[in-house]
Amino acid sequence: MSPRWEPIPGTEAAAVLEQVVTRVDPDLGFRLLLRMLNVLSVPLTEDEYARE
Repeated sequence: MSPRWEPIPGTEAAAVLEQVVTRVDPDLGFRLLLRMLNVLSVPLTEDEYARE
């Protein structure tokens, strides 16, 4: 999840996600969260992934 393929600490990723949700767009933040969970291999059901 970094430009140089180095891991980013979870606290930093969470802080960025929070900034996107509060300063940019909650929907974009939610979609970013889903992508982060996919990268981190946190299992989601198809219903959870498709939920808006």
